[in-house]
Amino acid sequence: MTIFHKIILLGLGLGWACFAQAQQFPLLHHYTYNPYLYNPARTGQQDFGTVAIHVKKQWTDLPSSPFSGIIALETPINTPKLGNMGLGGMLYLDQAHLTSNVGGMGTYAYHIPFGDNSEFRHGLSAGLSLGFVHQRFNYPDAIVDNPDDNQLLPSEGRGTTFDFSGGLDYQWRTLHVGVSMLQGLNIGLNPTLTSGPDIQFVNTRQWLGLASYQHFFGKAEEKPHRVYLQPTVLARYIENVPIQVEGSLMVGLEGIGWLGVGYRSSNNAISTAALDLTLGVTIKEQFIFAYTFSPNFGAAIQNAMGTQHEMMLMYRFGKNKKVEQLDQTVTALQQQNQTLELALKQNQAQTDSMTQMFQNTESQLVEQQEALQQQNQQLQEQQKALDQNRAELEALRKKVEERPLEFKKVGEVFFDQGKSGLNETAKANLDAVTQTLQQAKNSGKQIQVYVKGNASTDGDAQKNMQLSMQRAAAVRQYLISKGLDGNQITLIPMGESDPTKGAAANAKQGNSFDRRVDIIFTEQARKGRL
Repeated sequence: MTIFHKIILLGLGLGWACFAQAQQFPLLHHYTYNPYLYNPARTGQQDFGTVAIHVKKQWTDLPSSPFSGIIALETPINTPKLGNMGLGGMLYLDQAHLTSNVGGMGTYAYHIPFGDNSEFRHGLSAGLSLGFVHQRFNYPDAIVDNPDDNQLLPSEGRGTTFDFSGGLDYQWRTLHVGVSMLQGLNIGLNPTLTSGPDIQFVNTRQWLGLASYQHFFGKAEEKPHRVYLQPTVLARYIENVPIQVEGSLMVGLEGIGWLGVGYRSSNNAISTAALDLTLGVTIKEQFIFAYTFSPNFGAAIQNAMGTQHEMMLMYRFGKNKKVEQLDQTVTALQQQNQTLELALKQNQAQTDSMTQMFQNTESQLVEQQEALQQQNQQLQEQQKALDQNRAELEALRKKVEERPLEFKKVGEVFFDQGKSGLNETAKANLDAVTQTLQQAKNSGKQIQVYVKGNASTDGDAQKNMQLSMQRAAAVRQYLISKGLDGNQITLIPMGESDPTKGAAANAKQGNSFDRRVDIIFTEQARKGRL
């Protein structure tokens, strides 16, 4: 064993002969994730309870190196009448070769929200822990060069006393600023010795100030696993001991894990400054495991004392109904958001389809308008042609009436009422007409035949005009079938404008003379139509 090891062991085990005071509560780093360890006011602030096991091994190269272990339980208790509360408890063991401390405490915390803050996102918390500590001093186990030294105590001692701790914490969203007092009674413990002088060991009061802030990047409803940063600062004051300051920074992925780095300053003559490197993992949002490796500063200290190792295993349980309802609300909002996004996409698709349809319809309307304009032009041209034909037809009618010697009637046929078909009598008459016209044609003269259709004055005038045209067309078609040239046959529909003359004829035949077709021809030598 080196001289340095002996000095450290003597400092730990025999630094007090008749009076001793020191820090008895375990010195841990994982308070950054489980702040209940150092401040009773942080009990039950979360939306769930936790059970955690903390284990730390210090200065691993020393024989019987210090060991600390804690089992901690805390949970929220929220009732409509009593408000937001927290209950907790812990058992701890802190052993450093000759000395060992075993303690336990129960914790109550009350959370006072500011304003309408049912989820306690802004408020003040106060906590109180009551418990005991049992200390054992096994002096014969001291490793020394001279066992007969009269300064050595000959036997072990033990004793038990009660103690309390208290704390306050101000919270605004993810910002926490708190102060706590550990080992508040600050009383001396007189261990019972089988022999030797009286020893008094004081559970020294500790004051701690702790501040932390957790900053998330993004919104919970948008990102299930958000990146966050959490800086933490702690200051520890013990009477007659230099103030010790710790600072750390965690970078994490919500629900997955984190990486952390921290620095702890020295608080005594022998350097206890250390660098803390932490890795944490979250499994299914319920199990959390963290490991911290802490090398000492300075090659001599590092080689003589070794490194420090700390582990934490935590289990989360019992999310309260408000959080479950909030999770359900967030899930429902996410589903509604997805539904709205789908509806928006469908509406956009419908809008695009309707826009395309409107564009197509507009194009079709333009095309239809152009077609209508063309049709209108054609109708105007047809109307002009029709007006011209009507004028020519009217002139032809007058010509036939005014020049009876030039236009010779060669025959006529009669039709049944409302009919345009040729009966046998009409066909026989047309055969005779055809024979006469063929004789005139064979005589070397150029003939032009006019088929003048008529209708009675009964019924609609427009329909009678159409019927007179149909009757004239039937006669023309029959004449063509008998060998006449269709180019030499002109139709003249008269409608009901040329009724039979004479009351005797009408009295004898009724209106049958009006339902007729007159066949007229001319033998004048001329070209083209009249």
